[in-house]
Amino acid sequence: MRFIQGLGFGVATTAAGALAIMIAPKTRQGEAVGYYSMFMSLAMVIGPVVGLQIVQHGTYTGLFLLTVGLSATGLFLAAFIIYKPEKKAPEPMSINRFIAPQAVSVSFCSSLASFAYGGILSFITLYAVSLGMETAASLFFVVYAIVLLGSRFVTGRLFDRFGENAVLYPTLALFTVGLVLLSQASSLITFLLAAVLMGAGFGSVLPSFQTLAVQSVSRKQAVQATSTFYILYDLGIGVGSYILGFAVAGLGFSFMYIVSAIIVVIAILAYYWLHHRKLKRLNIRRIADIDYE
Repeated sequence: MRFIQGLGFGVATTAAGALAIMIAPKTRQGEAVGYYSMFMSLAMVIGPVVGLQIVQHGTYTGLFLLTVGLSATGLFLAAFIIYKPEKKAPEPMSINRFIAPQAVSVSFCSSLASFAYGGILSFITLYAVSLGMETAASLFFVVYAIVLLGSRFVTGRLFDRFGENAVLYPTLALFTVGLVLLSQASSLITFLLAAVLMGAGFGSVLPSFQTLAVQSVSRKQAVQATSTFYILYDLGIGVGSYILGFAVAGLGFSFMYIVSAIIVVIAILAYYWLHHRKLKRLNIRRIADIDYE
């Protein structure tokens, strides 16, 4: 049952993420992914809260019936999406049918950032408890979500207007500073200020790198680029959660978040080396200026 659910969710999110970009004009793709990611993040914030309330005051059967209803609603709304895919002749079996090699470099940069984010998802609650602030973890994600939603209204447009460098360098820097601040947190104010910085920082990294991955390939490879992005992005979170757990066990939470900040700095350097230098070599401001058709 879990296999079937994972298969459906994995395919649906990959296809929907690619579609959000493909139905948007090329000059507004960053904005489109910003809106798409914003609503996905909103659902991930509201969903657990509603689910816990249903379980506490109702039954698990009621919870699953609700999710079935929501899935059916999504299927109904999908019928109104206007998109005519290009008909393509069957391609020979190759790696290009499943991933987009041109999108690997920027997707790798995103995996470094998500590696660091794995330490937030897995250990922020335990870290708050260790600081004697048991309720701070819930407030952290509330503040993080509010700032994230607000920032995506802005960064998507900035991405389209000024290019990826104008968004990714500042947001990755904010994420780095947020992690350093989190590692030194000794009060609720410091803890929540770190959430603000990371919401404004990492919150814009996901849609920016996803847009960049798709813009790095021709339009007909948008789905493969989206798949490539999510493979490396999710791999970063999974591997990060596992490896950073050893850092926590050996040297504590503060050290682990310092290590996470260093990983994000490496992501910034990797982005410059793998992508920014390419823009300089081609003498263009943004990858969207390349016509792949």
